[in-house]
Amino acid sequence: MEIILFWLILSCLVGYYAKTKGRDSVKAFILAIFISPLIGFIVVALLENKSDDLQLKSGDLKKCPACAELIKSDALKCKHCGESQAQDKSVDELQLLIKNLKNK
Repeated sequence: MEIILFWLILSCLVGYYAKTKGRDSVKAFILAIFISPLIGFIVVALLENKSDDLQLKSGDLKKCPACAELIKSDALKCKHCGESQAQDKSVDELQLLIKNLKNK
């Protein structure tokens, strides 16, 4: 009985580890249950991390143009290389600027 409980706990940990890497935790859990938590952990560890890609797509992070490390979208300076980050002006600000230039 203890072995089954231990197996389930380790399988849950494999699923959680997969979730932190941006992978499907249910698939990792099922793999760990039916094959082995150790093999499931090794498979998940060998897969690439998708959580960075998800944060890039959501707009939470961006890549520094100087060093290509991930930094927060609102950052004024890269925490890795110290390079100053150009702030993008919104479309509304640009349209207002163009309108003011045309009026002069």
